[in-house]
Amino acid sequence: MKTKFIFFISILALLFSCGKTEGPGGKNNITGYIYVENETFGAIHPATEKKVYIIYGDNSNYGDKDLTNYDGYYHFDKLHPGDYTIFTYSKCEEINADCPSGKEVVFIDINLPDKKGTTEVDTIFIKE
Repeated sequence: MKTKFIFFISILALLFSCGKTEGPGGKNNITGYIYVENETFGAIHPATEKKVYIIYGDNSNYGDKDLTNYDGYYHFDKLHPGDYTIFTYSKCEEINADCPSGKEVVFIDINLPDKKGTTEVDTIFIKE
């Protein structure tokens, strides 16, 4: 009987010591919009079918991606509380040593609280 009790206590301790890390499985959502600034015409319009990525915590690779819809809207659902980074690519103002590929990364850092809900981030403006 004593062995079963010790085993039960060990399992409980293991369960409570495992904290949830950033990533899928929670009750938080991140939403936002991406818009294109058109320098030639001085217009701003939604970035349709634009890839947007999310990084969980301090990982170096992205954890998931989404495509914006017809009005530039994207979302990432069912996330645990913690730190996240949203990013997409924008055309560089000019191709040079700092931007040899012609594209630069636009990042937004987000901290999700310890509760469920939706966090709308600032609109991302890019160039194409």
